[in-house]
Amino acid sequence: MKHIYIGSLSAYARLILVLTTSAMLVGCVVPGRPIPEARLSSIKTIGVISVAAFRLNVIDTSPLSIPSYKGSIEVSDMALDELMVQRIAGLLSPTLEIKPVTYKPAEFLAGYKPDTSLFHDCPNVIPDIGEITKQLPNDGAVDAYVVIYPRCVSLVHFDGFVLQTESLPFKDTIYVMLGSYTLDIVDARTHEILGTKPLFIMANTNKSAWPEGMRFTDDQRPRFKKDFETAMDYGIGPVLKSVGLIR
Repeated sequence: MKHIYIGSLSAYARLILVLTTSAMLVGCVVPGRPIPEARLSSIKTIGVISVAAFRLNVIDTSPLSIPSYKGSIEVSDMALDELMVQRIAGLLSPTLEIKPVTYKPAEFLAGYKPDTSLFHDCPNVIPDIGEITKQLPNDGAVDAYVVIYPRCVSLVHFDGFVLQTESLPFKDTIYVMLGSYTLDIVDARTHEILGTKPLFIMANTNKSAWPEGMRFTDDQRPRFKKDFETAMDYGIGPVLKSVGLIR
């Protein structure tokens, strides 16, 4: 796991870190459950689907930045979800057979859109798991799917993939990459949720990763992808272990 430098995190990111650590250590702050042992032994082949990072939400939590949510940027062309799938497949492949799944993240989670209602917990509407499982192939190619999709943390008005900045008087401006997701293990035949856990990713970044005019330059993209890989390392391994897929 990569190190997170607490002193360089915003108050917003520190709260996410507290929620994450609490969930990992005591399992009581954020709900979740591992796969029952009886069901775990029947999983031999698995497909991985990530619809976690095709859209980037931009947030500025500086005191005078109202509203804090600045909008979103389509980043499908960076293939960050593919990186997530590759990382998970690499962790699972020593014990499970990984089968490729063909899908387009933005189409698979088409219902993930900005919430335009007057009062809402998070910036975006997140489809429920029932809508998501309807999109899963049921051709019998695998025993189960790992599915990762955005999760709302209403306490901090935060969901999905976020690039966050915060400027405070007499302090350096802080830039952080964050992600709030649900990781579900879904039976490929019945679409029953076998196990579920919250997944948070996090990485320090800097102004070089901040999009000017809500667009990334060609020079920024490699750095941004590298920061994303660092953020993935923060959370994926422990969550796969806690759900029971790796020992």
